Amino acid sequence: MAQDSVDLSCDYQFWMQKLSVWDQASTLETQQDTCLHVAQFQEFLRKMYEALKEMDSN
Repeated sequence: MAQDSVDLSCDYQFWMQKLSVWDQASTLETQQDTCLHVAQFQEFLRKMYEALKEMDSN
């Protein structure tokens, strides 16, 4: 579980940076990057949801 927390923390930082870039730019390159990473972002959100749900049940 500790490693999962570390992984989520690193992933969180990565996605917050990505979202900031995506929010500030509306170029074709940004749109392509968004499409390329959307499935990975969905998986990150699923993992974050599961971690929060587990914390809530404790």
